[in-house]
Amino acid sequence: MRTTVLLMILSLAVAMTSGGLVKLQNGQTVCACTMDLRPVCGSDRVTYDNLCVFNCAAEKRLAKTGEALTVIKNDICGYL
Repeated sequence: MRTTVLLMILSLAVAMTSGGLVKLQNGQTVCACTMDLRPVCGSDRVTYDNLCVFNCAAEKRLAKTGEALTVIKNDICGYL
């Protein structure tokens, strides 16, 4: 049990430094990103808090629908 918890914490720590989705041992996928605010605008016209959060959303969308997201602007979407 201790080893499992330690591995989960270590996985989340690695993910937070590199950013992105982390698959836990129970099969659940979580997004592990810092909370820094460096907004990016996605091709879906949604403003994401930072590139890591965008990458999580893009990976989830690609897996679910097969559609890719791209960053169209390194700022809030605003009026595009």
